[in-house]
Amino acid sequence: MIGWLLFIASSVAYIVASVGHFWAMTGSLLFFVACLIFVWAHLREGP
Repeated sequence: MIGWLLFIASSVAYIVASVGHFWAMTGSLLFFVACLIFVWAHLREGP
């Protein structure tokens, strides 16, 4: 779980770094959404 939280943190950093660049922002947002989906699926499965 810590690894996924680090992925989310890095995706937020990519989003901040890509402000003003359409394709970089699109990729960063997709990466962020994908991380959230993986975390959500992990939390639904339980321990």
